[in-house]
Amino acid sequence: SCLTAAGVAGEEAVAAELDRDPTDLGARRAASARAAQPLAEAKARAWTALTEDLRLPLATVKALLGGFWQPGQEVLLEPYVGRYATVLPGVWASRSPDEALVLTSGLYPSTLVSHAVVAAADAALDAEGVPGPGRRIVAEQRDGTLRALRARVADRAAAHS
Repeated sequence: SCLTAAGVAGEEAVAAELDRDPTDLGARRAASARAAQPLAEAKARAWTALTEDLRLPLATVKALLGGFWQPGQEVLLEPYVGRYATVLPGVWASRSPDEALVLTSGLYPSTLVSHAVVAAADAALDAEGVPGPGRRIVAEQRDGTLRALRARVADRAAAHS
């Protein structure tokens, strides 16, 4: 995943590794590596799989989530910030509670620290169809984003003192 996230290894390398390890674990690692690629198409495929493919095993969902949000890919990931609140009610309506909890946490744009992420969290908290456990996850992650924003302000202030 690290090499694909950095754009050093591409689909050929992922496919070759999957050929060497055709196990379920190998398939999950390949899914994570593909989701980590710094390509708009890779992000779109992963997002669609995560939010629409109800047949994905939870282990594969976790692997895709582990690859999706990558530091340094902010420009590719920003379009998914606003989509977060939009997909959550459907996630909770169509998935088991365990799957919905994993997706609520894992789809949160935690690698991006911005007011847009806070706004997306606010929209998710306002959305109908997200029950208490999901709202708790969103609220906690929103608080983490706010702490990171405050820390950035404090760091900038300290740098200018």
